[in-house]
Amino acid sequence: MRMKVIAFVFLCVLLTACAAHSDSAVEDSPTWQEQYDLGLRYLEEGNYEEAILAFTAAIEIAPKQAEAYIKTAEAYVALEDYNNAWDILEKGYIATGDISLLLVDWLQYKEPQEGALWVLTYWAAYRTDMTLAEYNQYEYDEYGYMIKRVIQAPKYTYDTGNSTYKDYLVTYSYTDDHLVEQNGLLMRRAMYTFCSAYNGTLDAVYEEPREFMMLIGTPINDSNGWIDNNEGGAICCDALLIPEHRQEVEETGRLTLYSFIEDDPLKGSYAEFEFDSYGNPVTIVSYGPDGTQMGTAILRWESIMPQPMRLD
Repeated sequence: MRMKVIAFVFLCVLLTACAAHSDSAVEDSPTWQEQYDLGLRYLEEGNYEEAILAFTAAIEIAPKQAEAYIKTAEAYVALEDYNNAWDILEKGYIATGDISLLLVDWLQYKEPQEGALWVLTYWAAYRTDMTLAEYNQYEYDEYGYMIKRVIQAPKYTYDTGNSTYKDYLVTYSYTDDHLVEQNGLLMRRAMYTFCSAYNGTLDAVYEEPREFMMLIGTPINDSNGWIDNNEGGAICCDALLIPEHRQEVEETGRLTLYSFIEDDPLKGSYAEFEFDSYGNPVTIVSYGPDGTQMGTAILRWESIMPQPMRLD
């Protein structure tokens, strides 16, 4: 009996010590505010790598606090790491739903010069639960023409009905560095290769003044700027490079999904846009005909200074 009592007392002491240690560990753990303030101090001192670590720790503690994402992006911009700056802001938007994270004008690579060309470098479409539906990345040559497009889109396996992602690469090469006039338009002939398997030719349009340069149609050529959200709806990812689409948004505040199919259940779906101070669309929220949200697209832009081209 005596041994049982001793064992019981020892167990109680052990449990009390463990609880005290656990409480002490919680008390000793840094809070969100402490990590955030530490990041601010490092940021002010110009110690940007340490600032990123501190802000990242703050985000792990409280992922719905938007301020830490913004300050992390500031540190990345100070390091001229713009891709990671965009990535952390996009991550913050997904976690918080705070649209202001994507409207930070100071994130631009540089103040655009007169005559600069805004080019779309990236868009990602997210479903209503903020899982990725598709993304596209773009690269351009020194004249402002697209030379590379990377697409990550669903690839269906029809035997199981499951969906997996795969990267698709489209490259564009141009036969020369000059323009020709065709049907009243200045054109530049492009050769394209899709996934190293399919080849063809396109004509690229040269616009003057240089509001944009684009391939015929639009870089977003999936169903005229809308993609399937795999949930019975569609997500608009139209960068409004087509003047008629931009005009519709300016006049009505939204872009409508048109369909030639009379009983198309998605007919009448629409999208609403948020723009940065330069007039570039940066977020697009899509709605079904009944007003139910179907998804969100996030777009990134870059200001470049293309070299002039000669006209033969």
